[in-house]
Amino acid sequence: MVYASGADSRVLALQLTTQGAEKAQKWIVQNTFRGQSHDIRSLILTNGDSELLSAGVTTDLCIYPLI
Repeated sequence: MVYASGADSRVLALQLTTQGAEKAQKWIVQNTFRGQSHDIRSLILTNGDSELLSAGVTTDLCIYPLI
């Protein structure tokens, strides 16, 4: 699983899957999070990779529980 964000308030959870008989690999969006109101600058996995923390240009910290 890869978590990505950028110059918006969205966090994407991406997962690499293998599909079809030719075993083609493809990244799919597993989940989308929105907690911040502005740009996100950092992402941190916490609590044994069970939570994702985001911080940005505001002073807000957002915690997303991961399944």
